[in-house]
Amino acid sequence: MKALNQRLAAGHHDAFAEWYDAIANAVYHYLLVQTNSSHDAADILQNTFVRLYKHRSGLKTVTNLQAYTFQMARNEWLRWKDKQPPTDTTLEPWFEPIAADDNAGENQIADVQRALALLDDQYREVIELKIFARLTFAEIAEVLQTPAGTVATWYRRAILELRKRLPNE
Repeated sequence: MKALNQRLAAGHHDAFAEWYDAIANAVYHYLLVQTNSSHDAADILQNTFVRLYKHRSGLKTVTNLQAYTFQMARNEWLRWKDKQPPTDTTLEPWFEPIAADDNAGENQIADVQRALALLDDQYREVIELKIFARLTFAEIAEVLQTPAGTVATWYRRAILELRKRLPNE
């Protein structure tokens, strides 16, 4: 990963394309859950990579590029969020569509999405980063600038809340 950092810091376009291909889907999904808008998530993702490029010289000292990228995306999202008026709370789909003949699967997805939407913001964010973005607790702590023990506690509490809200199966 250090070689990639060096290439990114040097401004190699192929390095940015490689890094984008490796992480963009996970960051986009994270942003989609945070913004509840595919359009806004895509805009923030683009702003994140523009900011990465503008501040590329600092990338050579980054020890965890994945956590750093998520942290930058989170900062971009928070800047975006501060500028937004209150919006409609109708949920956009957060998950990939499933086969049209799988009503049970669609119902399960809807149940999970509703349960996630009811979580406190920090709990939902930890779930998104841990389960969907597959970050470690240490990486999530770096992204959220919160102690790893706090992140682990939030994760446990979120899982307990989800268990209460989801139908038993």
